[in-house]
Amino acid sequence: MSARPSRFTSILGTLVMVSGASLMPLGSATAQAINYPSFQAPTIVQREYAVGVADGDHVTSAIFQWREGWSPVSQLSLDIGLADPDYGDVKLLVGGGYSHLLNRSSDDLPLDLLLTAGAYASLSGPTRVSLPVGLSVGHRFDLDNGLALTPYIHPRLALTYRSSYRGSDSDSDLDVVFDLGANFEVSPRLSLRAAIAFGGDKNDALGFAIAWRPGALRR
Repeated sequence: MSARPSRFTSILGTLVMVSGASLMPLGSATAQAINYPSFQAPTIVQREYAVGVADGDHVTSAIFQWREGWSPVSQLSLDIGLADPDYGDVKLLVGGGYSHLLNRSSDDLPLDLLLTAGAYASLSGPTRVSLPVGLSVGHRFDLDNGLALTPYIHPRLALTYRSSYRGSDSDSDLDVVFDLGANFEVSPRLSLRAAIAFGGDKNDALGFAIAWRPGALRR
């Protein structure tokens, strides 16, 4: 590793403190429309396709994500997937987001900071729409043989609306949720990801994803 052990410990300690600050009383909403991790490391890509699966409390999800660079410091994203709950019908998941890089790691501040915002919905049965705004915080560590590891935390403040269904009233919540994850770069084109999503009672989820970066679309 190119980073010194003391610096590695210091950066991980900072991430742990950020994680601890996010551990406040959480409600039942999730930042996405169903409980799966965002898989959003604090980086901007030119173009990326990712496929992920997540196993949460009472639901399993499969997600396709497309991220496209909008500028050197911003990107757009699209999520499409299916969620299979233990109860009810299979749900269609769809959403989109915008990310803006606030800081690249430097000697002054050895953390990457990525501002995120989006809108996500789960359809079939009661409709759930979530509007999260958050900050992905992490640091990229260069390893041997061209490998790299980026541990990160992604807290979000999410406004979530649930429609009325089978006699229940519609309602909305404002909650804090977050992911604790890692992005492992196997090559400049390929990454493996793992993350745990925390979203309050009965909304935790463990997810894994693989991402491919073929290059940017021409404009």
